[in-house]
Amino acid sequence: MHARLVTAYVPLKGHPRTASEYGVLGERLSGVPVRKKAFYQRVEETWMYKYVKNLPFPAAISVADNPTKNSLAYHCVQHEKIEWLRQAATEYPDTDVLVWVDYGIFHQPHVCNEAIVRFMGSVDDRSIYAPGCWEPSPVISRDVPCWRFCGSVLAVPTWLVDELAQAIKTQAIAHILTTHSIEWEVNTWARAEQGVAAHLPWEWYKADHNVSQFTNLPLELKDA
Repeated sequence: MHARLVTAYVPLKGHPRTASEYGVLGERLSGVPVRKKAFYQRVEETWMYKYVKNLPFPAAISVADNPTKNSLAYHCVQHEKIEWLRQAATEYPDTDVLVWVDYGIFHQPHVCNEAIVRFMGSVDDRSIYAPGCWEPSPVISRDVPCWRFCGSVLAVPTWLVDELAQAIKTQAIAHILTTHSIEWEVNTWARAEQGVAAHLPWEWYKADHNVSQFTNLPLELKDA
């Protein structure tokens, strides 16, 4: 099984984690001995930024308790994750599974090279493997992040990437048009899982924002 790690960095003005801090974290990720693709671009190049700037109405931004972090630019970058997977699928057609991993993943407790390497060698192309904290709920609040998915790690078979990306984009646009608000990408993923992407083969597993996103795969995968 040919898996490739995909990550990206976009500088965000005023973000509480500095560019130099991200640089250190990114260097650690670049040292993980797996196939990988890193994207580097500007927030103005993300699909959501281009979409929002042409809206005929002002959109509210979900900020929760951290308005410095949860800016419009931040939400635009977070929603670009699945699009980077789609770009990687086009660039590497021989890849079976594309694994999104946040550029700053080494900020999270106990994340290490060994866990990432083992995870990359365990995933297959049968399902979307998605770690998360919460069980599904019919109520997804716009006021707080929905931790149905952790958001930092997502493994998607290449044959499903385009369909999943389009479903998530469709869900995000529908939410913006209906509510005149922009929220976290994990909220969009959770809405998509229950709606436009419900027919896709999801394999959710319990994890938190730490190494468990890599180590808590279903047993049959870890033992493969």
